[in-house]
Amino acid sequence: MTPPRLSRSPSPAPQPSMAPAIQGARTHSPAPTLAAPPATALNLTTPIRHIPSETATATRLRSLALSQMPRTGGHKREPSKDADILASETGRASQASRQAGPDSSPGISAKARGRGVAETRVKNDLRRQIEQTDFWKGEDRPGLIRMKRAKGDTGAADATCLLAAATLVRDPKLGYNPKMKFHSKLIRQDDGSCMLENPETKQVNPPIDGQRYVFVTMPGTGPAADIRVCPMASGGHGHAQVSGNAPYVRYAGEVIFKDGKETHATPQSGTYLPPLENARTLSGLNCEFTSKFPSDPDQTK
Repeated sequence: MTPPRLSRSPSPAPQPSMAPAIQGARTHSPAPTLAAPPATALNLTTPIRHIPSETATATRLRSLALSQMPRTGGHKREPSKDADILASETGRASQASRQAGPDSSPGISAKARGRGVAETRVKNDLRRQIEQTDFWKGEDRPGLIRMKRAKGDTGAADATCLLAAATLVRDPKLGYNPKMKFHSKLIRQDDGSCMLENPETKQVNPPIDGQRYVFVTMPGTGPAADIRVCPMASGGHGHAQVSGNAPYVRYAGEVIFKDGKETHATPQSGTYLPPLENARTLSGLNCEFTSKFPSDPDQTK
């Protein structure tokens, strides 16, 4: 038996648009749809590369350039080399040098090592000679005042005493350093007035009235004694500089002038600490001495 035949119903006809047609209007075709690429599985084992910024890149390049530059100063601290350099300055053989041998010291030449040892020996020899001088032993000389070593607030510092003792070692006959010229020489005129002569320029000027001067009477006898003076000022030169670091002098103190003549003097010297007795005779100054200056410099009492 033949099955009944089904009939297909016709599709409905398109209905006309009810909107009025606009003359000159453009019609847009829909944009084509791009097909998505086929999905692929992520490879989690592959590391993701990080791209540094421009600042980080420039900093890295600068550090690499600096690491390749040669060093212009300093050296790597190595205990053996530093010990040898220190030993050359002090004249002692370091433990590293003794173990390595005398000719295998790194970091310093044999010439430099020998020079350092020689300088140390000279200093040690000078120190031994200083300790043998009568000045360092605290012995006095007849008719002279010895520089006093510091005790409390008075006396000369140890460094000043070392320089004074060294002058005896280098020139025991002269007894002072002639290169130190921080003073003027007092020259007595026929009328009793005084003039001050510069030891370098030989220029002569009268002393300033009322000005305090540091004075030192150098070793000598009678009128031939050299009297050195220097104006007192804040931070100025003291008796040790004026005397040329002389360990022994005839006298030292301070003096005031008026009208070219000395009017008042004192034995105030923290370096030599001279006594007040016989001050006028020992100093060679023609004025009265007191232990301290009065409040009025014009008084000679």
